[in-house]
Amino acid sequence: MKVVSKLMGVDEISADAEKGTLTVKGNVDPVLVVNRLRKAGKVVEVMSVGPPKPPPPPPEKPKPPGPPLPPLPFCCRECQVIEINTFVSSGCDAAKNNRKF
Repeated sequence: MKVVSKLMGVDEISADAEKGTLTVKGNVDPVLVVNRLRKAGKVVEVMSVGPPKPPPPPPEKPKPPGPPLPPLPFCCRECQVIEINTFVSSGCDAAKNNRKF
């Protein structure tokens, strides 16, 4: 780590002993990092080069419910539905003429 930390442009170095990896962050030439580590006797494999991954977006918080809606006004008789049944009879000739069957 000391070998790499002396390079110009290195911002952060982290080592993972379990995985056997060394992470170097900063504006530094990856070829210089590889050359320095190989001169120090280390086996080097470059995993990725490029800008850092953007952090994941924060989860959206549920919106608080708005103010309750005002109650609906009462309806008047003009608004009520009224069903009207009409029966139109043509009538019976007997009923009109007072005839008996």
